[in-house]
Amino acid sequence: MTRRKVLLTVLFGTVFQIFFSKTHTLSTNETETNEWASNNPKNKCESASIDQFPSLFFTEQQRRNGGVLLHIALILYSFAAIEIVCDDYFASALEKISYNLNLTPDVAGATFMALATSASEFFTSIVGVFFVKSDIALGTILGSAVFNVLFVIALCALISTTVCELDAYPIVRDAGFYCIAVAILFIIIYDQRVYWYEALALVVLYFIYVAILKFNDRISRFIRRSSGNQTQRKSDEHHSEQLQSLNDHAELEQNLTTRPRSVSESVVMNTITLKQQYMKRRSTYKPCQKRLKDTLDNHQIVANATEIFDPLKLPTKKYKILKWTLMYPVRLLMHITIPDCRKEVFHNYYMLTFVMSTIWVAGLAYFLVWLVVTVGSTLYIPDSIMGLTILAVGSSIEEIFSAIVMTRRGHPEMAIAGSIGSNVFDILMGLGIPWLFRNLMRFTYQQTPYETAPLMDDSALATLTVGSPNDISVMPINANIPYYVEIHSRGLVYSTIVLFVAILTFLLTFFLNRCRLTKFYGVFLIIAWLSVIILMCLFELNVFGRFHAETCRK
Repeated sequence: MTRRKVLLTVLFGTVFQIFFSKTHTLSTNETETNEWASNNPKNKCESASIDQFPSLFFTEQQRRNGGVLLHIALILYSFAAIEIVCDDYFASALEKISYNLNLTPDVAGATFMALATSASEFFTSIVGVFFVKSDIALGTILGSAVFNVLFVIALCALISTTVCELDAYPIVRDAGFYCIAVAILFIIIYDQRVYWYEALALVVLYFIYVAILKFNDRISRFIRRSSGNQTQRKSDEHHSEQLQSLNDHAELEQNLTTRPRSVSESVVMNTITLKQQYMKRRSTYKPCQKRLKDTLDNHQIVANATEIFDPLKLPTKKYKILKWTLMYPVRLLMHITIPDCRKEVFHNYYMLTFVMSTIWVAGLAYFLVWLVVTVGSTLYIPDSIMGLTILAVGSSIEEIFSAIVMTRRGHPEMAIAGSIGSNVFDILMGLGIPWLFRNLMRFTYQQTPYETAPLMDDSALATLTVGSPNDISVMPINANIPYYVEIHSRGLVYSTIVLFVAILTFLLTFFLNRCRLTKFYGVFLIIAWLSVIILMCLFELNVFGRFHAETCRK
């Protein structure tokens, strides 16, 4: 039996083992808890997420009288601040770490670069799991996934000036693996409980994905050798040699004629090269459909997009002055507290840059979730819907800008590969890591599916269960209750099915459209995205049934 067959056998065996263990757990361990919950009419609502945060600027009545508009403005400002710290500091530090670890572009792109592009979703998920303890983390990941797969790809089709014919292999590879990840996620959250070994399975699955990307070239050549056209393959190989020759010539000419002003500019150019190599290997687009000079265009990406902030220098263009003025306070604070490893003086302090930028992103993510939960509570919108919409779209702004830039440069396949690849990271690591550490932390104390506090009694035979702010019920302690992270909304389980169907729909229509990006296809994907989001929100609003408890109101 070959290594590939052994790997597939272990993978599918693990999936089936998790599925059968979940169904067995659902039929046995839930019996006592569900019977108690159903027989207690007082337990009809769950605690509001806003109660887990300190009071912000206004009272609830003041927010409803217009104060919520300030919160919305701060949400937009927080998204912009997260984008700045990720682009200027966090990503630069991760790129330096990748360079010093001598990682290949594929591995670096699938690990550190993926973390850089998905930092907003990742830290939002951590805040949602550890601090809010609601479904806002899962809602954000699912909403971001739908947005990246349907809306971002639709945007590539709509802004493309020509009809682009794409190579099916990288899209099928990433989307196929993404389907597997979503299917496993559905199996894991089917009983609305996530155990430590299930969270670990998500993390392990991501490293399998990294291994696939590591050997992407070999796999691609094998598939094309077995199913591709011989003449087309020879033409592509010849064309690839010409592209490589031009690449070498362009790099040599650039080194001879363009001397970097500082070490920081060299870091920027190395960053650009790393990203291009990674995205090219991921996309493996048809080179015969591109002009040879397109390769030279990649070297014309200047460092203006990652300019080093100077607090005493105004932008030269007028339309940038307003943005510079609005973001000046937070940029100045970042400039003071985070050493910029792009500068020559901080060239060797990239680990300190990584630590400080991580603190900034985590703090901004906490503040962002705080604001979003406050707005949702004021407008009576469930946390899961706020995650599916506001947080999902806001955290995907970087993917939108990246897709626009890459498509206008004639490389929409790179934007699509990056969009789908970031979704794989979001589900497997963005959910797997927080769930895993949350479960490991629970080994130190007993945690039931409800907010509990031990009675001051020597027998310790009961716990207080808060069903509402004014009602208290008593539930017997079950020493056999396992440690897990609870999924509060059953609607998100069905939303996972909807996401799986959406990915399959994208793949099917992609082949029906003969692997092309057209305007009509872009409009279709926009309509599909709106339909999927509306359907997911209807689940959370209990339109099709009671999928989760109402929020307790004081």
